[in-house]
Amino acid sequence: MSLVPKAIERIIDKFPRKISRNTLLRDAIAIMGKEENTEFPPTLAPSPDTPPLPPFSYLVVLENEKFWGLLTSQDVVRWVTQGIDLDKTRLHEVLTRSTTILPPSQLTDLVNLLQFFQQHSLQYLPIVDQSEGCVGVISGQSLYQNIAPELLYCAAKTSDTTTNLDLLPVPNDCASIELTLQTNQNYLDTIVSNISEGILILSQDGEIIFANRAAGEMFSLPTEQLVGVNLGIPINSEKLFEMEILRRNGEVGIGEVQVVPVVWDQRSRYLISLRDITARTEANNELWQSQERYRSLTEVVPNLVWLTDDEGEIAEINQRAQQYLGQSLIEIRKKGWFQAIHSDDLNLAKESALRGEALKEAYSLECRLRRADGVYRWHLVQVLPIGDELGQTTRWLGSCTDIEDLKQTESLLQQKAEQESLIKNITQRIRESLDLKAILNTTVEEVRQVLQVDRVVVYQVFTGGTGAIIAESVVEGWLQILNRALPSDIFPEQNYSPYAKGRIFVLEDRDDGQIIECLANFLREIQVKAELVVPIVQKDQLWGLIVAHQCSRTRHWQESEINILRQIALQLAIAIQQSELYEQLQHELQQRKTIEAERQKLDLVVENSSEFMAVADLNGQLVFLNRAGQYLIGLEDPNLLSSLTMLDFFDPQERSLIQEEILPRIFRKGQWEGELHLKHFQTGQTIPVLCNAFLIKDPKTEQPTHIAGVIRDITRIKQAEQEIRNALEKEKELNDLRSRFITMASHEFRTPLSIINSSAGIMSTYHERLSEEKKRQHLQRIQDSVQHMTTLLDDVLMMSRAEAEKIAFNPQPLNVIAFCRDLVTELQLSSNEHTITFHLQNATQDSSQETRSLIVNLDPKLLRQIFTNLLNNAIKYSPNGGNITFNLQLEADNLIFEIQDQGIGIPTEDLQQLFTAFHRATNTGNIQGTGLGLAIVKRCVDLHQGIIEVDSHLDQGTVFTLTLPRTYSL
Repeated sequence: MSLVPKAIERIIDKFPRKISRNTLLRDAIAIMGKEENTEFPPTLAPSPDTPPLPPFSYLVVLENEKFWGLLTSQDVVRWVTQGIDLDKTRLHEVLTRSTTILPPSQLTDLVNLLQFFQQHSLQYLPIVDQSEGCVGVISGQSLYQNIAPELLYCAAKTSDTTTNLDLLPVPNDCASIELTLQTNQNYLDTIVSNISEGILILSQDGEIIFANRAAGEMFSLPTEQLVGVNLGIPINSEKLFEMEILRRNGEVGIGEVQVVPVVWDQRSRYLISLRDITARTEANNELWQSQERYRSLTEVVPNLVWLTDDEGEIAEINQRAQQYLGQSLIEIRKKGWFQAIHSDDLNLAKESALRGEALKEAYSLECRLRRADGVYRWHLVQVLPIGDELGQTTRWLGSCTDIEDLKQTESLLQQKAEQESLIKNITQRIRESLDLKAILNTTVEEVRQVLQVDRVVVYQVFTGGTGAIIAESVVEGWLQILNRALPSDIFPEQNYSPYAKGRIFVLEDRDDGQIIECLANFLREIQVKAELVVPIVQKDQLWGLIVAHQCSRTRHWQESEINILRQIALQLAIAIQQSELYEQLQHELQQRKTIEAERQKLDLVVENSSEFMAVADLNGQLVFLNRAGQYLIGLEDPNLLSSLTMLDFFDPQERSLIQEEILPRIFRKGQWEGELHLKHFQTGQTIPVLCNAFLIKDPKTEQPTHIAGVIRDITRIKQAEQEIRNALEKEKELNDLRSRFITMASHEFRTPLSIINSSAGIMSTYHERLSEEKKRQHLQRIQDSVQHMTTLLDDVLMMSRAEAEKIAFNPQPLNVIAFCRDLVTELQLSSNEHTITFHLQNATQDSSQETRSLIVNLDPKLLRQIFTNLLNNAIKYSPNGGNITFNLQLEADNLIFEIQDQGIGIPTEDLQQLFTAFHRATNTGNIQGTGLGLAIVKRCVDLHQGIIEVDSHLDQGTVFTLTLPRTYSL
């Protein structure tokens, strides 16, 4: 603005107050009336170089730091009378965007500026730079106060005589006027040429001899074409009259015409001034209509509206104000407004009124006004000055808006903000730790201090309707109940569901009869008079309760306190979940470390295992082979592994068998075990091996991903078998018994050993991939195989001793009945599908003592072998379950035992060889057995000098009858 004339720069307000177009009307009005030392919101605060200013009657409105509009006190008056909601409406919703602005480059002289104010009927003019930023504001009042009188007179001669310029002082000395006009002739020419009013000079005949640019525009002709034209203007009229003109926007408007005789070029001429009064005419009509609307609006708006006259007395007041105060207009005029203001707010009201009157600026304040019923309610009082034609404030328009509800809302919002701040602080301290104990202790301590209660506890619920206090904060002097379990009838499990759905229990007085007696007694026991209980819910399940206790007195729990505890419970539930997740994560990390350690051990075992271990994809492409495997097949170059398939390892003669039978079985059954032959890569020789192949599946999808093989070199076993066969061929004198024994031992031992080897290898190699169920299955296979081998060894040993007649017979006093019952109980545990019952036959009351304790000299070890084999056979060969009876009949000299089943029976052709070693009935099928059991039974019966008989029918069952003497001949 350095090029702006100093006379204009002096009247520019360079530091106008600025606000955003999104500002609420209430805030904008408050800022308009604030003093310089008022604390503004950060976005509305004036810049540091802003000089001290009185309350403003206008504000510059910005949009993204660019000029958007101008807010004046007249706008506020209009909104108040229209009843606009000042608390919800923003500036841009009701304020029209200002379009009348000037750049600094057009501020050339005061007269042009004055004419610009006249043309646009302005009170304020914003000055906007090239970046659309507002650099200042010029008010009409400052312009009129600083312009020279002679310039005002020059402008007045070519301006609207009804504007404020007509009220300004005009020089009385005509000579002085002529001198001034002559001195400023060039300046006046400029004004006439650029003034917004049309100027015509007519001859005595009414022809135009001069026309300025504005006149040409009004008649839509260039000024040079107007010269010589006679428009028929009555030059003798001394009064103002109107005629149609063409406005700048192309519309037909109304022009006010004034004819003034003048001397032009030393001749008598007529000066015709044409002023566009279209806007003024419309404004006059609108003014009359607005006055009518004003009177109507003052009666319908919810505000209390009043107006003072030029002497400061209340001139008008709407009906709502009279009804509110309960006074008539006459009474209000006598007493004034101050009589209704609360005494605590009276000084503020008087100071605001005095300051507003002194500065002639609008002011506002909040105060309490007494209603007709004596109740005081908060109001926002807004007072605006109303000026006359000269801009002098002569009247004041007041509006009182009831903001009692707003005040209460603000109080609630402030209270809510404080609560949220408290909850935020507590939540922050809760989240500082992931340790559950620390979280709970922090929570109860913070909540106790916030609610100012005597005790706060956290109660965790357990299954079965039990629970315990796990965290507590209590004021010194009151009972501590930490780690105390509550009686089940105080908070039973059926109460969990309502609390899980959000139920809150509020107890203000323990003794008001609201609660059951047992709960009241318990609260007396722990010194509680009032309590507040809020649930802690996780995943729709009740985790526990957070409870506030007032021990010293009864208490009315406020809604805000309930809300605080509810919010804390929600945050606590989140913190507990995070803590539990953290503990779970720590546990999983530890498990992963353990699994990784086990995997490393397993890798070490696999790599250093003496057995051939290999893994291939589903196409047979090799992906892993351990060192033992490489050594076994003579693979010296490990780089060749990627080019090999599983088939490349085996004898070419067996590859078709693998492809057509073994692999389909593996994919169908998941596993295959059998003997094959590997090919040695260096020598080409075949190596007999025992192969266990199985599928590796994805633990998530259960879909196969690889084929694994565990292979054992059985060359030595095969050599041993061959040697045995050679020895058997050379020694044909060996009886069939020994031949069957070797065949049985070779088969019976190889199968369980292979199973043990296979399961152990799988668990060792793929421990981390196997499910717990699979692990249990492999362990059970190992245990079953070991048990089978142990039994086989015992049978073989027993049979060997029997054949060598080295079984010792050691009879001793034995309670036969107790022995049999104990044995039945033991065997019953091994089978859930069979029922084993023991019966003592032909026992009488006279022999009751004997039945309870039948003592006979028998060998308990051999007797166990007899009955165990017979009962196990009854279970084994009754695959469909059923009853097994074990009867004992007492005779004078003998004990007769009978074991009967409902099994598959024994074919007649097999009965003759039933007690021959290694002989098994032809209908046993896949039922495991060695053929030694009954042979051992026969030997043990013979040592007891007894007799064993059998009666059997196919598919009906078998009965073994055993007769043992009570005395023996040694």
